[in-house]
Amino acid sequence: ADYTYFHTNLFVHSRQNRGFSSTYPRVPANQHDAARNFIYSCFTNMGLSTTLDPFGFPGTTNCNNVVAVKAGLNPSNDGYYVVGAHYDSVDATSSTVTNCPGADDNASGVAGMLEVARVLSAYTFKATILFIAFDAEEEGLYGSEHYVADSTSSSPGSPGKIYRGDIRSMISMDMIAYNPAGANYNKAWILGGNSIPTKPVRTNLANALVRYAGLSYENSGADNASDHGPFYFDGTYGAGNTGRIDSCLLIEYNCDYNTNYHEKTDSVDTPAYIDYAFAAKMTKGVAGYLCSQAGLVPPASASFLQPPAGTNIVMRWDSMAGVVQQVEYRDALIGPDAWSVLGTYTNTSGAWTLTVTDRVDAVSRRYYRVRSW
Repeated sequence: ADYTYFHTNLFVHSRQNRGFSSTYPRVPANQHDAARNFIYSCFTNMGLSTTLDPFGFPGTTNCNNVVAVKAGLNPSNDGYYVVGAHYDSVDATSSTVTNCPGADDNASGVAGMLEVARVLSAYTFKATILFIAFDAEEEGLYGSEHYVADSTSSSPGSPGKIYRGDIRSMISMDMIAYNPAGANYNKAWILGGNSIPTKPVRTNLANALVRYAGLSYENSGADNASDHGPFYFDGTYGAGNTGRIDSCLLIEYNCDYNTNYHEKTDSVDTPAYIDYAFAAKMTKGVAGYLCSQAGLVPPASASFLQPPAGTNIVMRWDSMAGVVQQVEYRDALIGPDAWSVLGTYTNTSGAWTLTVTDRVDAVSRRYYRVRSW
């Protein structure tokens, strides 16, 4: 239901378009900026630090990537993970159609990225996760090329830039909702910057698709025609580059047989076209990948010790260094009694256990919970 909500609010109906004007200088047109604003508001409502990343390319102005940051506890040690999806759709200057809603290409990937961000925003990670809605992919990967060139660096310590060596992986979610019946039903395709299928992001994503989503997959081939390409090439598109960033494309296996691709019929109004259950499974795979790779901090595991002759209860729970945890209590689980804050604690000592004492001589029963922040 949440995935469907995000998708249907990205202007995916017939005669809608998230492309650019046909007159020069070209600017975002039709529902482009409205979709951008929707993505921005979704990220901010999730509590993520969100910014617009402006850029242009020859003959075009007023483009923006939307960048949301889920800050990790220790990115200098545990790195960065990037999930991207382009929100622009093809237009008359790069195709044969005037209005292409881009329901599959690529509102489907954007909705998946938003849903991953929504679910993971409630949890704490050791690594920092970047969710990036790229602009102008259909015009030539300009948004992702700009981000890699402007916001990352091949040199450690560059002010205001992420060292590319600290980016553990990048996944581009591009076309994840077309799933026709047949031999390749419920099948994903993973493509990388090169043809080596054993790269960590590819093998770990493949495992997550099976374990968390129950999907089959094909992990083979190289294709840099989506936003993972500039990450693989370190921002310098072309042969001979080392490609230090481990990146891949997650796409529906049947993409080559999608007759609605770059057509006005790439719309939610096309009967029996968008498979929301399949798209949600593709999304689950990415969420599972991040939970297993980006260092999901487990919930607090608490134990309680009551001294035999005292009036204090001692709470002791497992904790990871650097995690902020809030202890709350209430004296009844039903009725108007709300949770009250006993204290907020940060495990800065590096120990795995925190201990807190509460005086309980005035109550007959008290309930506690520990939340991570």
